[in-house]
Parts: sequence; C-alpha cells; structure tokens
Amino acid sequence: AAMIDHARLVHPECVFPGCTVPSEQADMDHTEDHAYGGDTIPENLAPLSQAHHKVKHHTRWQFVQNGDDTLNATSPAGHVYTIPPEGRMRPAPQALINATTTATARNATTEEEDLADCPF
Repeated sequence: AAMIDHARLVHPECVFPGCTVPSEQADMDHTEDHAYGGDTIPENLAPLSQAHHKVKHHTRWQFVQNGDDTLNATSPAGHVYTIPPEGRMRPAPQALINATTTATARNATTEEEDLADCPF
C-alpha cells in the first residue's frame, strides 16, 4: 500500500501524456512489465487510467522511469514526452540540500561533547 501511495503522491494523475484522470481512479502499472521481470518497487510503478493502461500494453507506447520520479513516454511514432513529478513528493532543490548539509557539518559535535552536560 505504501508503494501505491508513493506513486500517487508523485503523480496525482495518469502519466499518459495529456491525461488528467486522478491517480486514485487509475490502475497502478509496472513501468517495466511485471511479466518480463519488472519488480514491484516504487521506482517501477506509475498510475495509468484503465484506457491508457490498455493502450500501453496493446500498442508500441513505451514508458521508462528515469530514477528521479520523471518518466519518458515514447509514442509509436517516436515522439518522446517527459512527464515530471507533479505531486507533493518532488526531489528537494539542490540549494536546500546544500544548505542542510552545510548547517549539519557546521553544528557537528563529538559524542563526548554531547554527553559533557549530561546530568547522569
């Protein structure tokens, strides 16, 4: 259930280009087909409406997850659509990551320093 929740938070709508069916009403698709070895892991799940799920499996549409919650959808004609994460679980901006790392490094203490004022 947590994996499905994650996929729905990242992509609140069907990931087929132009589709706006809410992910709660969509099928959860294995981007790399489960029948061909695709694992049931968050990085391999994405919501597709029932109609687009059928289109994916019965035509030459191809979907690839890029590891950063974006997907590339390639149409049978070779057009590539990049589907970014539109939900609440986007990767943190690099500036925030850098600021957090810098603040953590600056405030680092040793275990002895942490325990120096301990009353017991």
